[in-house]
Amino acid sequence: MNPPMRKHNSRQPEYLLNDDQLTSRVVDLLIALEEMDADAVRALVDPDIEWRNTGLPSVRGSKRVELALTIVSRLITRYEVVEVLTMTTDHNTVSSRRREIIRIGWFAMHLDVDGHYTFANGLLRIWDDRFSYHRLLRGLRFGPTT
Repeated sequence: MNPPMRKHNSRQPEYLLNDDQLTSRVVDLLIALEEMDADAVRALVDPDIEWRNTGLPSVRGSKRVELALTIVSRLITRYEVVEVLTMTTDHNTVSSRRREIIRIGWFAMHLDVDGHYTFANGLLRIWDDRFSYHRLLRGLRFGPTT
């Protein structure tokens, strides 16, 4: 007797995201960061997330990432993604190049950031932002808040 045939399920598992869904999640993350919306960020990240930033120690785990973002949100007066120059996907990773402004009172940092976002089970597992300190120093601005 032959074993029973398994019914083929043509629906892909919810954690397998297509390119548009992956890029949409990255855009959602950037918007949540601009709005300093902790709940929205929390909904996008994996409990085992690793957040990497050039020259800074990695932050591991959603609770620690949330704490780091809380501290940062108390220091900065404005975070804005000015322009997304490129956004591409490769399997479960989205790579982007963006221009952003981080303002602390009358002091502003204009950054060109290469972001790499790796997803696992539909959630952000590795968030890796890279930038040049040399270019950061060239992008410093002092003046009234806008």
